[in-house]
Amino acid sequence: MAAGYPIDSVSNMYPAMGGYVFRLCAVLFEGLEFDAAVLRRAVRHVAPQFPVMCSHLVKTFFGYRHVPARDLDVVAFGEPPVQNPEMFDTDKPCFRLYIRGRRLAMDVFHANADGVAAVTFLKALLTAYADMQKGRPALPAVVPPERDLLDPYKLYYKPVKPAKLLEKPAFWGPLPAPKNGNYYIRFSTFTMDAADLRRQTKPQGFSINDFLSAAVYFAILRATDAGKSDLPVSLSVPIDLRAFFGSHTQRNFAYYTNIRFDRDVCGADFARAMQTAHDGVRKAAGEAGVRAGVATTYLAANNPVTRFSPRAAREFAIRKAYRHVAGGSITTTLSNLGAHRLDGAAGELVERLELYLGAGYRGFNTSAVGLNGRVTLCTACGTDSPVLEKALLDVLETRGVPCKWEHFAYKNRALIEEPQEILLDK
Repeated sequence: MAAGYPIDSVSNMYPAMGGYVFRLCAVLFEGLEFDAAVLRRAVRHVAPQFPVMCSHLVKTFFGYRHVPARDLDVVAFGEPPVQNPEMFDTDKPCFRLYIRGRRLAMDVFHANADGVAAVTFLKALLTAYADMQKGRPALPAVVPPERDLLDPYKLYYKPVKPAKLLEKPAFWGPLPAPKNGNYYIRFSTFTMDAADLRRQTKPQGFSINDFLSAAVYFAILRATDAGKSDLPVSLSVPIDLRAFFGSHTQRNFAYYTNIRFDRDVCGADFARAMQTAHDGVRKAAGEAGVRAGVATTYLAANNPVTRFSPRAAREFAIRKAYRHVAGGSITTTLSNLGAHRLDGAAGELVERLELYLGAGYRGFNTSAVGLNGRVTLCTACGTDSPVLEKALLDVLETRGVPCKWEHFAYKNRALIEEPQEILLDK
């Protein structure tokens, strides 16, 4: 990329000085710890391959421009700062690396890269780091599974007390009024193919997500009381690795947008606001040349939803408010579903789990049907896996759906059991 390449005009909706930082994490296993000297050499080694990641922002009369960074000393020790690091008008690139024993955190300024570019850089950096190790055994696993790369809430912040689960997901009925009147509304959009993503992503790493987020935001404003300039609507675009990878076994990527607003302010226009926002997302995606699907999640305020981000759905979305249970999770994937529609399957599954496990079962969260008929279901480690399997089979058998069962068991965010595939086709 040529020096001084201007930032995409779409990003002006998120001015550089008001930008935010997203964080990626990597962990070394078997007691190994990061060596700062080797890591600094690895940064200098991979820097020429990533001119955008290794550039910094300079403010000009016409906005911000990328300029190659001269100082690549971005490695520090300790915990990352809670506030965004200062990344402007310096000679250092717009990312920082923080070492704490076997953990490595990378803060990336969102205007410099999206999640895909940042993960690609991190993987290349860790690969170079492993190659530069001298006199040490080969690293068994430098990068944990993609789904566990990003967990800043557990690693760096005190856990948030989960909100009480909704009695019924709002997907199947009216929303119960929350205590503080606030809701989080999640719009999930996805690109059908990575080629679309590459065509719509500028060299500096901006994605279509910025455009879609702004479209949703303004659609909400138009659909609600336009006379209130202080409408309590705030927009955030959480960067989640699981979202950016989407179904990482395929060539698809998903993007998520969170919108928080006060339902009481919207009043009778609540449903119309949601429909208008949906239409805005679809229109924005169409104008950008990206095939996108939209699904909505209604979640009680203060629910730590970003710990487990659901994937986007092509035909429908299975949604339920989440509860976080410490110690890990059990992830179950059903694939080879083909063209079978599973509308309402989530509701049946929840009812059967409550029937088998009782009302006090330790939480349940599920993602949507992914592209090419892939379903991922997550439960807490406290849930008995055979019971979950029985509930799933009961639901699927009543619908005559063939599937493949893949079971992953996690403990303390580390893979402790090899994936197993059991073919359930009859």
